[in-house]
Amino acid sequence: TGPMAIGAPSLGMLGNTGNSFDKYVPVTIIRNFYWQTGGAKSKGAFRIGKITPDSIFGVTPHLTPNNACLSFVCTGAFSSAVPDSGLGAVGVWHFNDRFKIRGGIHDANADRFGWGDIGEGDYFTAIDFNVKIWPLSEKAGYSGFTLWHADATENGSNAATGKEGWGYHIVHEQELSRDGNLVSIWRYGRSMDESAVFERQASVALVKYEPSWFGTIDNDSVGIAYSYMKAVVEGSRSEKELELWYRFPLYPGLDMTLHYQGIFNPALNFDNDYASAWSIRFVTSF
Repeated sequence: TGPMAIGAPSLGMLGNTGNSFDKYVPVTIIRNFYWQTGGAKSKGAFRIGKITPDSIFGVTPHLTPNNACLSFVCTGAFSSAVPDSGLGAVGVWHFNDRFKIRGGIHDANADRFGWGDIGEGDYFTAIDFNVKIWPLSEKAGYSGFTLWHADATENGSNAATGKEGWGYHIVHEQELSRDGNLVSIWRYGRSMDESAVFERQASVALVKYEPSWFGTIDNDSVGIAYSYMKAVVEGSRSEKELELWYRFPLYPGLDMTLHYQGIFNPALNFDNDYASAWSIRFVTSF
């Protein structure tokens, strides 16, 4: 039983576990296969090919299923009708070291198991305004405001229901210490016309890197997040989640994360008002 099964099929929750830990058939899939010019230190950059838009728009590197919280509500922007991994293009332009604009167009019929159906002419488009509002260190991240539109499709894809609509998503990152090791993240998203799986989504999180409770511990991090979402599923109730985690390296190249998740009012389960989920993750890089 994979972590994704702790969701709608069993508990009746819709803020499922991040699908980095889902079981796939076939085992190997290609979610990103693109050509890119420019990079993080370039004035501009452009990428075209098979792209995963839900890892680009409305997200933050402080909150991912590999290093922090697990739920879709905390890690992703699923109040945006982002399609699955598929053909598309995205570009970014850095006006200066504190402001950039990013935009993209993607196949709204995308499918991570194949190449989608871009020939249908249905698209997801987004423009993203990013600014460092009050940086305290060189590690400061961007806050962002994303506007998006999704064309109607026959079946929907990823966070898109298949209905035409638009919406917005806001992310605010703020360093709370001069060394950049204490960061707060505030997020809110709204979709219109039932075009995304979440009608509303909000979260607040606090992440501490290299905690110094017992002297400085290199490469560890600890965090807490509280999230809320209202799904477009008729008759569902508002779901809330509390997540706590502690990540530390066992040795170079292998991290371990201890995680607790409290689920309040699972959206589809009116017989259960609270549930707990515990997890241990191992993530390696090679």
